[in-house]
Amino acid sequence: MQIRFVNTSEPGIAEEILTVQCPAYEEEAKVIGFDGIPYLKDTVHSIQSSTETFLGCFEEDTLLGFIAFETEANKAQITRLCVLPSYFRKGVATRLVNHLLTHSIPETPIHVHTGSLNTPALHLYRQFGFVHDHLVEAQSGVWLQCLTRGSP
Repeated sequence: MQIRFVNTSEPGIAEEILTVQCPAYEEEAKVIGFDGIPYLKDTVHSIQSSTETFLGCFEEDTLLGFIAFETEANKAQITRLCVLPSYFRKGVATRLVNHLLTHSIPETPIHVHTGSLNTPALHLYRQFGFVHDHLVEAQSGVWLQCLTRGSP
């Protein structure tokens, strides 16, 4: 598996992102009991116009998963972490988070939000030293856990 930056302004790449993102967020929607995840409404155009930085995990030329993040004034935010469901629990997300933290933003405080019922994601982030910061109610009865790593 190889991790590399991806240029989402290319139509083919944006389409590949969606082929990973849609099924990944559909699975998360089932886990957290909420099908209103905003990224489920993404289009090729919204991916292409995103200001996020994307790192993809590839096996040969196949995109298995990706992580997206934004940085601003000495802090960062993981905005997306998606893996093809057929590659769940095969180390793809772990590799992506590890690469991000060790190569892309190693000394930067970083934040992430995930559904409070998304146990696999919470476990993954805690493995990397993320700790609970606060809860946000995304919609009535739907809670996001906000986690942070490094100094705020």
